[in-house]
Amino acid sequence: RTITLEVAKMYEKSKFYLNTHADWRGRIYTNSFFISYQGGDLSVSLLNFWNGEPISYEGKTYLYIYGANSHNENNISKDSFEKRIEWVNKNYEKITNLDKDLILSAENPFIFTAFCLNMREIYNNPNFIMKTPVFLDATCSGIQHLAGLMKDLELGVNTNLLPQTEKEIPEDIYSYLLSYINEAINKYGKENVEYNMLSFVKLDRKHIKAPIMTKVYNVTKYGISRQLYSILKGEKNFILEQEKKAIEEISKDLEENIRTNKRKTRFICPSNDGGKIYLNGKEIYKMAEIINDQIFVVFPSLNVIYNYFINMTKLSIKLDIPLNWITPSGLQITQRYLKQKKRIVSVNLFGKIKKIVIKENEDKLDNARQTHAVIPNIIHSLDASHLINLIKSATKDNFHPIISVHDCFGTLPNKMKDLDFKVKKEFIDLYSNSQFLNNFHQRFIQNIKDNQFDIIDKNGKSFICFDKGRNKRLFDLSPKEILEIPSLPPEGELNLNLILESKYMIS
Repeated sequence: RTITLEVAKMYEKSKFYLNTHADWRGRIYTNSFFISYQGGDLSVSLLNFWNGEPISYEGKTYLYIYGANSHNENNISKDSFEKRIEWVNKNYEKITNLDKDLILSAENPFIFTAFCLNMREIYNNPNFIMKTPVFLDATCSGIQHLAGLMKDLELGVNTNLLPQTEKEIPEDIYSYLLSYINEAINKYGKENVEYNMLSFVKLDRKHIKAPIMTKVYNVTKYGISRQLYSILKGEKNFILEQEKKAIEEISKDLEENIRTNKRKTRFICPSNDGGKIYLNGKEIYKMAEIINDQIFVVFPSLNVIYNYFINMTKLSIKLDIPLNWITPSGLQITQRYLKQKKRIVSVNLFGKIKKIVIKENEDKLDNARQTHAVIPNIIHSLDASHLINLIKSATKDNFHPIISVHDCFGTLPNKMKDLDFKVKKEFIDLYSNSQFLNNFHQRFIQNIKDNQFDIIDKNGKSFICFDKGRNKRLFDLSPKEILEIPSLPPEGELNLNLILESKYMIS
C-alpha cells in the first residue's frame, strides 16, 4: 500500500496512460504495477479520468448505484437499483460527512471513500467536475455467454438476459442453485451412514459462489473442494473455547462427530439448526462432488455444451489434428498445450546455493490439459470478443472513455446508461450474427477433411471411418475404427433482442 500511494503521489497532477496488452485469447490486461483499474480496492480508488464533467441527474443515478455496490451492506448489490439508490439517500448525511464507521464497514472501503469524497464535493458544489469512473459488473458472465451461445432460455433467465424493471430484484443464479445443492447434500447424508454429518449441512451463498462461477471455466471436483477448504477455514487439532457452549446445545451426533475428528483437520460449517458442525476433508470432498453434479442436474444444457466441446477436443487429440477457432472479433486461435519436463539447476549466488526449476516443452501434446482448458479458453475468447467489438463500435461512434476488467465495464457516471446499452447491443450482435458454434463445428469438419479422413453421414450423424495404415500417427487406434463426430448442441428459445430491455445484465 505504501508503494501504491507513493506512485499515486508521483502522478497526482500529471496526465498518464495505462498501457494494455491482449493475451493469446484476446483478453485485455493492463501492464502497470500498483496503479491500475484492474487492481485492488486501493489502486482502483485512486484513479480518475483526466477529463470529466458536472454530474447529470442520470449520472447521479449510476453514481449512487456504484456507491451502494462498493459498500454492499447486507448484500445490497444484489437488490434492485431502486433499493440501492434508496440506501444512498438513507445514508446521505453519513456519506457526505465521511462517517468513519460507515466507511470502515464497507466491502471496498477505499473505493467507497472515493465515492463519499465525490458526494461531498457535489453537495458543496453542484457544478463539481466529476472524473471518477463507475463500474457495472456482468451477472456470472461465463454462463451469460453460454446462454447466448446456445440461446438457452433457462440460463438466460437466471443471468438477467430478459426484460426487467429497475424495481425488480435481479436474478441470482447462485441463490437459485443454493436450495438444490443443500437439499442434495442433506439427502446424501441421510442415505449414507458414513456421511451422516452432511444431513445437517446448510451452506450459504458465499460458500457456493466460487464453485459455480469457476465451474463455467471447468473447475474440477478437487478444485471445488479446495475452494470449500478456504472458505470454511480448517481448524486443526483443537476446539475453540468459545465454541464449547454451542457444542453442548448440538445433538449427540454432532458432539460425537467433533470427538472422532478431534485429531484431524476439521472445517467449521453452518448447520440447518442455526448452529455449527465440524466436517473432515473427506466430507468436504463429497460436498464438492455433489455441488459439481447439481450444477448440471439443475441446468442440463450446461452438460450438453460441456460434453460437446470436451468430446470435440478428445476427437482432435485422437486424430492428431489442430484444435482452432476464429473468434467473432476475427482472432484466430489455436489451442496446443505441450507436455513439460522440469530440470532443477543449482546456482551459486553470493556464496549461497540456490535451486532454479527450468521448464522445457516437449514435442508431445498434453492431452489432459488440452481437454481441461478448452471450455475456459473458448469462453474467455468470447468475452474478449465482446469487449473488443464494444471498443471498436464505441470508437466508431466517438464514445469514450471505456475501461474494463474483462466482464466489468467502467466509464464516467453520466455515460453509464449509454455504455450499458452498447454492452447489451454488442452481446446481441455477437450471438445473432457470428454463428460461433456453427462456425466452430464447420471449421473442425474441414480440419478432418484437410487431414485426409473420410466422413460418412448416416441417420443424421457424422462418422469418421479410416484405415490405421493411412496415418502412422494414429498408433493408438485399431486397424479399422469408426469415430462419431459430436452433434451440435440444439438451439434454445432465448430471444436475444429482449436483452435490450434487461436492467441487470450488468449491475
